[in-house]
Amino acid sequence: MSPAGIFLLSPTAIAFALLVASISWVTLRYALSLLSNIRYARSTGLKYIIYPVCPDTLLPAFLLSLPRVHSLIRLLPTEWQDYVWMGSYSTHWWLKDRMALRYGDVFLVVSPGLLCCVVSNADAITEILGNRERFPKPLENYESLSMYGPSIFTVRHQSVSSLPAADRRRPKASSL
Repeated sequence: MSPAGIFLLSPTAIAFALLVASISWVTLRYALSLLSNIRYARSTGLKYIIYPVCPDTLLPAFLLSLPRVHSLIRLLPTEWQDYVWMGSYSTHWWLKDRMALRYGDVFLVVSPGLLCCVVSNADAITEILGNRERFPKPLENYESLSMYGPSIFTVRHQSVSSLPAADRRRPKASSL
């Protein structure tokens, strides 16, 4: 205690208090974000899967790239393996259609930083990718690609994405 009756904290105590406060703040934001995404997923009426870690972070990708982790995951029941593999962009394609058979053609993947809609129906995918009015694409996400030059994503002209003249003149397979 100082002579004036005020406690003086050591630099170590201050650093520890800041560390605890930072971890608490991150944990609170993490939990609130996850709860918000779960609430939104429930409001859609679609089936959803909850992941405690966001798939687009580096930690899951790094851990799932380790051969020892692969061998440990393979010891789990198949449903648990599917859950783990679905949680990473680098491994979710191993599942093929098992998750679609379990959850349906359209379901959500919910995590603290991401809410992702997984679509397995070919007709629905064609509709989503082809109908710009009903499913608008956020063009600002493609602006970073413009540094490589014009592309189908960065140029907003219809002529770039239309069929080449040779394809328009070629008869379709159904008319042969």
